[in-house]
Amino acid sequence: MGLPETIDENGAVRALFEYAAANVPDIDSAVCGAFRSEVGRLASQLPEIKLNATELETVREIMRTFGRYHKSAEYEIKERLSGWRSLTFKLLTNLMARAGVDPASAEAAPLAHGLSSILSSEEIQGFHIQLNNFLRLHGGDKNLSTSELPAKGVDRSTTNLNAAGLQGGGAAVAQLKNIKERGGAGFVALFHLLYLRTIEERYGVEVVQDCIMAMSAFLSRNLRNDDTVYYWSQSTLLAILQSPASEPTMVSVLQRIVDSNREVTVRSGDRNVMLRIPLRFKMFPFGKFGAAEELFDLPVAQD
Repeated sequence: MGLPETIDENGAVRALFEYAAANVPDIDSAVCGAFRSEVGRLASQLPEIKLNATELETVREIMRTFGRYHKSAEYEIKERLSGWRSLTFKLLTNLMARAGVDPASAEAAPLAHGLSSILSSEEIQGFHIQLNNFLRLHGGDKNLSTSELPAKGVDRSTTNLNAAGLQGGGAAVAQLKNIKERGGAGFVALFHLLYLRTIEERYGVEVVQDCIMAMSAFLSRNLRNDDTVYYWSQSTLLAILQSPASEPTMVSVLQRIVDSNREVTVRSGDRNVMLRIPLRFKMFPFGKFGAAEELFDLPVAQD
């Protein structure tokens, strides 16, 4: 929505709210439409307040600020959506191939290419149903929880964890490769999160995912700025630590961080839950890995 050429001095406040609502990024057309309609309804109930020229210019500047944010946010959403669709398409076609199904077949191709047309939450739910039915027909008749995933062939795609900013194993391999090519020194640390199986049984998989994100944030706060934390497996985080320090020194640093671990607050249904997730860690010097891809040979910890 473009900035209106003229603003009624008696209805400027009402116009400001309507304009702001119109420039909220359109993530889901149905949800955003309902939101904008409700804002318009409430704004129409505001009393008319006459503003002077200075106040009207302030309203215009606020509108311009919303407009600039809208453009940048829409661009960012489109870029992320495009990237996620591309990644999901690759993961889905790889899954089909591992199940012995040709991704280009008449049966599988519409499902894979249907990702490009998904725009609303209802369409996502519909795609989820289609995918479950497809997997059921091809041997995927059991819905695996995070605690049931096998140790071999661990899924490091991060699923919805990545939506919150936590990258997966492929990104870790790429970073380690880049550092090794530059001759950089440092360590790889695996942090195993304990008791996630118990937490999942009591609170559900979404709380487990929140716990993983909370522990990632905890580690990121306590590590150096150029250290990076990645999702590694259903109960493990991996950190790339760029440091010339000796191995005993780094072990001491990580132990202090682990010892400072406290309870985290996560959401379960309509209430907050305080949980403490103990951490164990193992550390390996960069020199252990002849190639960055050898990260995938590291043992996966089990509860």
